[in-house]
Amino acid sequence: MKKTGFIDFRDAGEVKKWVIVDDVVMGGLSGSDIKPEEEGARFSGAVSLKNNGGFSSVRRNFPGMNMSGYDGIALTVSGDGRRYGVSLSDRARFTGLYFNARFETVNGEKIIIYLSFKDFKPLYYGRPAPDVKPIDLSSVKELSIIISDKQEGPFTLLIEKIELYRNESLK
Repeated sequence: MKKTGFIDFRDAGEVKKWVIVDDVVMGGLSGSDIKPEEEGARFSGAVSLKNNGGFSSVRRNFPGMNMSGYDGIALTVSGDGRRYGVSLSDRARFTGLYFNARFETVNGEKIIIYLSFKDFKPLYYGRPAPDVKPIDLSSVKELSIIISDKQEGPFTLLIEKIELYRNESLK
Protein backbone atom coordinates (compact mmCIF):
# COMPACT_ATOMS: atom_id res chain seq x y z
CA MET A 1 0.00 0.00 0.00
CA LYS A 2 1.33 3.39 -0.98
CA LYS A 3 0.20 6.53 0.87
CA THR A 4 0.57 10.15 -0.19
CA GLY A 5 0.50 12.98 2.34
CA PHE A 6 -2.55 15.15 1.91
CA ILE A 7 -3.45 17.03 5.09
CA ASP A 8 -1.23 17.33 8.15
CA PHE A 9 -3.18 18.57 11.17
CA ARG A 10 0.04 18.99 13.17
CA ASP A 11 0.43 22.20 11.12
CA ALA A 12 -1.55 24.94 12.92
CA GLY A 13 -1.86 26.83 9.61
CA GLU A 14 -3.73 23.87 8.12
CA VAL A 15 -6.14 23.76 11.05
CA LYS A 16 -7.13 27.41 10.37
CA LYS A 17 -8.46 26.36 6.93
CA TRP A 18 -11.20 24.22 8.51
CA VAL A 19 -14.66 25.61 9.32
CA ILE A 20 -17.17 24.31 11.86
CA VAL A 21 -20.69 23.56 10.59
CA ASP A 22 -23.06 22.28 13.29
CA ASP A 23 -26.77 21.52 13.26
CA VAL A 24 -27.46 25.08 14.49
CA VAL A 25 -27.70 25.95 10.77
CA MET A 26 -31.07 24.15 10.88
CA GLY A 27 -32.16 24.96 14.43
CA GLY A 28 -30.24 22.28 16.35
CA LEU A 29 -28.27 22.81 19.54
CA SER A 30 -25.03 20.86 18.94
CA GLY A 31 -21.75 22.72 19.23
CA SER A 32 -18.14 21.99 18.37
CA ASP A 33 -14.69 23.45 17.84
CA ILE A 34 -11.41 22.49 16.22
CA LYS A 35 -8.15 23.46 17.89
CA PRO A 36 -4.53 22.78 17.00
CA GLU A 37 -2.50 20.60 19.35
CA GLU A 38 1.02 19.23 19.08
CA GLU A 39 -0.25 15.81 17.93
CA GLY A 40 -2.86 17.16 15.50
CA ALA A 41 -6.20 18.96 15.57
CA ARG A 42 -8.80 18.24 18.22
CA PHE A 43 -12.36 18.25 16.89
CA SER A 44 -14.57 18.22 19.97
CA GLY A 45 -17.89 19.36 21.32
CA ALA A 46 -21.31 18.00 22.23
CA VAL A 47 -24.04 16.55 20.04
CA SER A 48 -27.63 17.43 20.96
CA LEU A 49 -30.69 15.71 19.52
CA LYS A 50 -32.97 18.57 20.58
CA ASN A 51 -34.78 20.63 17.93
CA ASN A 52 -34.23 17.87 15.32
CA GLY A 53 -30.47 18.33 15.59
CA GLY A 54 -27.82 15.70 15.89
CA PHE A 55 -24.62 16.56 14.03
CA SER A 56 -21.39 18.49 14.25
CA SER A 57 -18.87 18.77 11.44
CA VAL A 58 -15.67 20.43 10.38
CA ARG A 59 -15.11 21.19 6.68
CA ARG A 60 -12.43 22.35 4.30
CA ASN A 61 -12.89 23.63 0.76
CA PHE A 62 -10.52 23.03 -2.15
CA PRO A 63 -10.34 24.59 -5.62
CA GLY A 64 -10.61 21.07 -7.07
CA MET A 65 -8.44 18.40 -5.43
CA ASN A 66 -7.58 15.51 -7.77
CA MET A 67 -8.06 12.23 -5.89
CA SER A 68 -8.40 10.06 -8.99
CA GLY A 69 -5.77 7.38 -9.28
CA TYR A 70 -6.10 6.61 -5.57
CA ASP A 71 -8.20 3.93 -3.89
CA GLY A 72 -9.25 5.88 -0.82
CA ILE A 73 -8.45 8.00 2.20
CA ALA A 74 -6.41 6.98 5.26
CA LEU A 75 -7.01 8.89 8.51
CA THR A 76 -4.70 8.74 11.51
CA VAL A 77 -6.90 9.51 14.54
CA SER A 78 -7.31 9.03 18.27
CA GLY A 79 -10.96 8.81 19.20
CA ASP A 80 -13.47 8.31 21.94
CA GLY A 81 -15.14 5.09 20.81
CA ARG A 82 -17.85 6.89 18.81
CA ARG A 83 -18.69 6.64 15.12
CA TYR A 84 -17.69 9.42 12.72
CA GLY A 85 -17.89 9.97 8.99
CA VAL A 86 -15.88 11.51 6.19
CA SER A 87 -17.80 13.32 3.47
CA LEU A 88 -16.63 14.41 0.03
CA SER A 89 -18.31 16.73 -2.45
CA ASP A 90 -17.47 17.63 -6.02
CA ARG A 91 -19.83 20.61 -6.00
CA ALA A 92 -18.56 24.20 -5.72
CA ARG A 93 -21.53 25.20 -3.53
CA PHE A 94 -23.32 23.18 -0.86
CA THR A 95 -26.36 21.53 -2.42
CA GLY A 96 -27.10 18.99 0.32
CA LEU A 97 -25.54 16.21 -1.78
CA TYR A 98 -22.32 14.59 -0.60
CA PHE A 99 -20.65 11.19 -0.47
CA ASN A 100 -20.07 9.72 2.99
CA ALA A 101 -18.21 6.80 4.56
CA ARG A 102 -18.36 6.04 8.27
CA PHE A 103 -15.72 4.77 10.66
CA GLU A 104 -15.49 3.62 14.28
CA THR A 105 -12.90 4.90 16.72
CA VAL A 106 -11.34 3.14 19.69
CA ASN A 107 -11.47 5.08 22.95
CA GLY A 108 -8.06 6.65 23.63
CA GLU A 109 -6.24 4.61 21.00
CA LYS A 110 -4.39 5.97 17.96
CA ILE A 111 -5.47 4.08 14.84
CA ILE A 112 -5.28 4.37 11.05
CA ILE A 113 -8.63 4.11 9.28
CA TYR A 114 -8.71 3.15 5.59
CA LEU A 115 -11.82 4.30 3.72
CA SER A 116 -12.12 3.02 0.16
CA PHE A 117 -13.73 5.42 -2.30
CA LYS A 118 -15.99 2.47 -3.22
CA ASP A 119 -17.50 2.69 0.28
CA PHE A 120 -18.54 6.35 -0.01
CA LYS A 121 -22.34 6.43 -0.39
CA PRO A 122 -24.31 9.36 -1.82
CA LEU A 123 -26.47 11.18 0.71
CA TYR A 124 -28.82 14.11 0.27
CA TYR A 125 -29.14 16.02 3.56
CA GLY A 126 -28.19 12.84 5.42
CA ARG A 127 -30.59 10.51 3.58
CA PRO A 128 -29.66 7.90 0.95
CA ALA A 129 -29.60 9.27 -2.62
CA PRO A 130 -29.35 6.14 -4.79
CA ASP A 131 -30.00 7.73 -8.21
CA VAL A 132 -26.91 9.94 -8.25
CA LYS A 133 -23.93 9.68 -10.56
CA PRO A 134 -20.63 8.79 -8.81
CA ILE A 135 -18.47 11.52 -7.35
CA ASP A 136 -15.94 13.13 -9.69
CA LEU A 137 -12.72 12.24 -7.86
CA SER A 138 -10.71 14.40 -10.26
CA SER A 139 -12.28 17.53 -8.76
CA VAL A 140 -13.13 17.18 -5.05
CA LYS A 141 -14.14 20.57 -3.71
CA GLU A 142 -14.96 19.79 -0.08
CA LEU A 143 -13.91 17.30 2.58
CA SER A 144 -15.62 17.15 5.95
CA ILE A 145 -15.46 15.10 9.11
CA ILE A 146 -18.82 14.65 10.79
CA ILE A 147 -20.32 13.07 13.85
CA SER A 148 -23.98 12.15 13.42
CA ASP A 149 -24.28 8.85 15.29
CA LYS A 150 -27.67 9.67 16.89
CA GLN A 151 -26.10 9.74 20.37
CA GLU A 152 -26.29 12.79 22.60
CA GLY A 153 -23.29 13.91 24.54
CA PRO A 154 -19.67 15.00 24.34
CA PHE A 155 -17.25 13.83 21.67
CA THR A 156 -13.57 14.27 20.92
CA LEU A 157 -11.50 13.21 17.93
CA LEU A 158 -7.79 13.99 17.59
CA ILE A 159 -6.93 14.03 13.88
CA GLU A 160 -3.23 13.73 13.06
CA LYS A 161 -3.34 13.45 9.28
CA ILE A 162 -5.35 12.48 6.24
CA GLU A 163 -3.61 10.71 3.37
CA LEU A 164 -4.60 9.33 0.00
CA TYR A 165 -3.74 5.68 -0.51
CA ARG A 166 -3.26 3.37 -3.45
CA ASN A 167 -3.37 -0.39 -2.98
CA GLU A 168 -0.49 -1.40 -5.27
CA SER A 169 -1.33 -5.11 -4.97
CA LEU A 170 -4.62 -4.48 -6.78
CA LYS A 171 -3.04 -2.63 -9.72
